[in-house]
Amino acid sequence: AKKKMVEGLKRSGALTAKDEMTVLIKPDTTSTYSDLVNMLDEMNINDVKVYAIIDISDVEQGFIKETEAASGVQ
Repeated sequence: AKKKMVEGLKRSGALTAKDEMTVLIKPDTTSTYSDLVNMLDEMNINDVKVYAIIDISDVEQGFIKETEAASGVQ
C-alpha cells in the first residue's frame, strides 16, 4: 500500500521520478537471525529497492513495550 502511495505521489508531481520509498528495518533485542532474514525476504518479494538496517532507539523500544502492555501482548 505504501509503495502504491509513493507511485501516486510521483504521478501527481509531489515526488520526482528519482524519489524512492525507503524502509527502515530496526530489529529489537528479541529479534532472531531468522526474523531478519524474513524481513529481507519481504523486501525482495515486495520489490523494495531502498532499505536500511539500523539500531532501534531506547525510546522506540519503550514505545513498543508500552503498546504491547496496553494490548495485553507479551
